[in-house]
Amino acid sequence: MALRLIEMVLPESDGEEVLELLKEHKLLEHRQIRLSDEEVLVRILLEAEQSETVLDLLEKRYADAEGNRVVILAVEATLPRPEPESAATPEQPSTEEKQPERISREELFEDIKNGASCSRVYLTMVVLSTIVAAVGLYHNSVTIIIGAMVIAPHLGPNVALALATTLGDLTLARDAFKTNLRSNSQFEHFCCV
Repeated sequence: MALRLIEMVLPESDGEEVLELLKEHKLLEHRQIRLSDEEVLVRILLEAEQSETVLDLLEKRYADAEGNRVVILAVEATLPRPEPESAATPEQPSTEEKQPERISREELFEDIKNGASCSRVYLTMVVLSTIVAAVGLYHNSVTIIIGAMVIAPHLGPNVALALATTLGDLTLARDAFKTNLRSNSQFEHFCCV
């Protein structure tokens, strides 16, 4: 069972409101630690499948307040171990469908946005895959050409462009598109030299 720890700092007056806001969600643990300056550190431990719903609630309520930042941490392990949900008995089938495990939009975005950046490593991989593809074409070898496709890093910006289109994020789409254009112009420059 994948777990997430959500942390955020709030004014002490909002501490009870968070607990009320999340009372309908299955939390494994909720703690509030008093800090200086009348603030509290809110720590919420929950299953990864619940994180997106909780993050949406927290974003709706607290995103506009200045200085607020929600931090999401993947939890490797906890002691004591969380109790697994008891499986439905054959006499009592489960009425609700089990949702497949997935990460939140925010985690997916952070993982993919780095693939949209045009770095020296990315451009080097494009040049190397071009060399391998040229060797494959010269030797008329499908295997070598497929090897060039395995090396080619174009998948990163293309996946980022797809996610940006899905989320409607123009900044990510622009970055992914620029990376693809730069690598193509780098390819043209390399071929013409």
